[in-house]
Amino acid sequence: LTYLHLQSTGISGTIPVSLARLPKLRSFFAVNTNLFGTLPVEFGASTELRDLDFALTHISGALFDCHGANGLSSFSRIDLSSSRVSSTIPECFGRLARLQVFDIRG
Repeated sequence: LTYLHLQSTGISGTIPVSLARLPKLRSFFAVNTNLFGTLPVEFGASTELRDLDFALTHISGALFDCHGANGLSSFSRIDLSSSRVSSTIPECFGRLARLQVFDIRG
């Protein structure tokens, strides 16, 4: 599985860690869903994931921890706008050379 798009499906519940562990996942869009809870740290360890979009969801908590998040360098787009993520932007995000979009608007 390389692309998982759940946009506007009405899916609800917490984000299963197993989704973040899919070895070839490149794109995960869960825009405008009823997903809630914290963003699994395993997303930050993925070396294939390029696009992560949880805009208009109910996810909350902290962003990725830079320690042990080797895969963050592969991200080109992270959209957490209108979610409930509540933390400071990790310092390592400034070193993500491939990151083109990082949206955390309220």
